[in-house]
Amino acid sequence: MSKTTKSIAGTAASAVAAAAEVSPTIAALANAAPAAPKAAKPKAEKVVKESKAPKVKAVKEPKEPVISKKSLAMPIIQAGIAAGTARKEILAKLSTDLGLSAAGANTYYQNVKSNLWK
Repeated sequence: MSKTTKSIAGTAASAVAAAAEVSPTIAALANAAPAAPKAAKPKAEKVVKESKAPKVKAVKEPKEPVISKKSLAMPIIQAGIAAGTARKEILAKLSTDLGLSAAGANTYYQNVKSNLWK
């Protein structure tokens, strides 16, 4: 052994001796045999799950067709243009009949007139 190893071993031994003087419990722990390894836990058995029943899709009733403001506005505007009614009067009718704002009625009118909506 080298000097360093001897001094470390001597220091450890003197530390255990000093601790034994202070507390007999520490000395007993220092001199005790290493603890036995823990016993392995038993493995759990696999549980066989029952298969789930197949999912049944709900039967949906067909929805009623949605009547849009666009589909209601187009005949009003087309009839007004064909009759030569003024734009202001057509916009007023759209506002009162369909509840459109002035800007919305104007947009609907322009889309129909410029053939964006067919």
